[in-house]
Amino acid sequence: MLETVDNDPPCAGQMVVLTLRSGAVKTRPWFVEYRKGKRDMVDRTDVGGAERLRIIITGHNGFIGSRAMKQLGRKHDVYGYGRKEGGITDYLAIKQFVANIAPDVVIHCAAMGDIGQCEREQDEAYRTNVLGTRNVASACNLSGAWLIHLSSDQVYNPKGGILRESTTVDPQNFYGHTKVWGEEEVRHLIPGHHVLRISWHYGWSESGLPGTRGGILEGFAETLRSGKPVRASTVNRGYVTYVYDLVDVMEDMILGLIPFGTYNIASQHDLTDYERAQHILLAGGIPEEELIDYLVPAVQEQVTYDMRAEPYNLKLLNRPIPSFETGLERCLEGKEELFSER
Repeated sequence: MLETVDNDPPCAGQMVVLTLRSGAVKTRPWFVEYRKGKRDMVDRTDVGGAERLRIIITGHNGFIGSRAMKQLGRKHDVYGYGRKEGGITDYLAIKQFVANIAPDVVIHCAAMGDIGQCEREQDEAYRTNVLGTRNVASACNLSGAWLIHLSSDQVYNPKGGILRESTTVDPQNFYGHTKVWGEEEVRHLIPGHHVLRISWHYGWSESGLPGTRGGILEGFAETLRSGKPVRASTVNRGYVTYVYDLVDVMEDMILGLIPFGTYNIASQHDLTDYERAQHILLAGGIPEEELIDYLVPAVQEQVTYDMRAEPYNLKLLNRPIPSFETGLERCLEGKEELFSER
């Protein structure tokens, strides 16, 4: 039995039914065997041969949404929805857009994601992350589309340690509260949904796509360019995930290879923030003997952050997320000298 916070979880042998806009009905088993922990799987190239799904991505100009548009657009018909189209807080606009496109699935990436900004502007955070999510879920419900909703590991207590999807939510900031309330809107309004509780994600700048200013890699690069060393805690822990590893999970979901439910999405490791920073700097071209010049431990005696949202439900499906080390190698391929010059 799949451990999930949703009611009536799928069980072994259940098939996911996909009704395509063409009228074709296809089924896929939710349990897919992976070979040696790799992503390669049986029959993942498309749904029902030449069929292409129609997909709407909200927040398509953001960091995650733009990468999802790029990757999923290679095999499917993908449409972006953002402020230019009316924004998610305009119910009539999103309702009409979804009705016109008639998508098979909507991927809801749009959100107010800055934790500090959400604390300062709570009304706007609630309007965007809760009411906006309600609008998207309602539009999906009316159109017959299913929904992939991006939530956050901030729904958990930041000192919770190892956390599974069944762990009681306990947000400690207003942003986390809005993500909990947004999840409740999704579960209430649309049975066909995936809720993804994502960890801190990272990537690198790509031509034609939004940058990742403020992300972990750019943050390190900017600090080093200023002539300062990176500082990192020797006691705090948290997972980070390569953005395309997240998009790969979305792709499996739209293919019906992962059943509806709630999923933590994170690349696991047993590293402190300091140890993780060591891995990043070494992978980016800093010689090991010179690390002391580029990385210093932050002065900290007590743990202030230990949030490791384990992707337990995906493990039960034998659908591993690549490790932090594997994701970092994939991200920095061809950029091995990224940090070697200040």
